[in-house]
Amino acid sequence: MDTTITLWIHNSLPWNDKFLWFFEEITLLGGSQVILLFIIIMVIYLTLTARFNMAHMIVLAAITSSITSSIIKRIVQRPRPELWLPYTELNSYSLPSGHAVTTVAIYGMALFFLAESYPKAKRLIYALGGVILFLIGLSRVYLGVHWPSDILVGWLIGGLILWGMIWWYRHGGIKRTLRITLGISTLAIGLIGLVIPIIPGIPLIIAACLLIFSNKSFSEMFKRKKK
Repeated sequence: MDTTITLWIHNSLPWNDKFLWFFEEITLLGGSQVILLFIIIMVIYLTLTARFNMAHMIVLAAITSSITSSIIKRIVQRPRPELWLPYTELNSYSLPSGHAVTTVAIYGMALFFLAESYPKAKRLIYALGGVILFLIGLSRVYLGVHWPSDILVGWLIGGLILWGMIWWYRHGGIKRTLRITLGISTLAIGLIGLVIPIIPGIPLIIAACLLIFSNKSFSEMFKRKKK
């Protein structure tokens, strides 16, 4: 089934410079560098505007999705497709798609906060966000680096993480002691990742620092300097 759907997508969509450029650009939205930059910008903005719980939940969504995806990849160890020459060589395993897991969890959290802030535009926000998330997943199949089931499983895992984070946020969010504990634990895991490349070390270290230092003290210190 995976092979049939993958070949159908590959044969149905044109394989030319314009389509290749489009899907290469779309797939970058789920790449670690863009995701990390997005998280940093969002957390700094939310911290400076004193919306600490929102900042913490986005970081927690990033940490949870990143670690979960890495662990499952190592357990399942599914090879990537080799039906045609992919646009790039990847050394990691295929299931689940890290792009699918992290984009649904992280961008989904941001979409939820945006929809909560602008309830009248909620349907439009979710519709546009859904289209972007779908195109990111489709790009991974089009570019030959994932099976369709990798994407579906990734969306499912990311959706479960997103649901858990929204539930947590609506029930008061993360408390200070737990936040610091999770931040230090994530920092330790990130340091291990620098030595044993099973998990993404540097992104986790950055996420841990954002989780630890995204607080009222940081926000007030910035405001005092601005004055």
